[in-house]
Amino acid sequence: MVNNATDNVRPDSVREETAVKGASKARSAVPSPKQEQKTIQRMLTGEVISDKMDKTVVVRVVRQYTHPRLNKVMRTSKKYKVHDASESASMGDIVEIYEGRPLSKTKYMYLSRIIKAHS
Repeated sequence: MVNNATDNVRPDSVREETAVKGASKARSAVPSPKQEQKTIQRMLTGEVISDKMDKTVVVRVVRQYTHPRLNKVMRTSKKYKVHDASESASMGDIVEIYEGRPLSKTKYMYLSRIIKAHS
């Protein structure tokens, strides 16, 4: 079997197609639309029910919804452990919290601001 130089030569049209395919794989400097979108943070409002932990407060968030079958307004609450780095919130305060990077197994909310301080 003899290898000729003509066997390894590809037509120009095939070279152009492979060059175009390779160019699409290259990373572009322009960010994609997914990268441009800012993540929407979940902001909640609730009442501080405990401030006995170090740099952590427990906030009760009350949610109201209409029951699909009973058509009654139902009220449910959920307690969140919230990171309070400055330890400025105290019991009874109405605070605004947001979701962020988890700090522990149960603590993934952060204190945004104190809306109303308990007197």
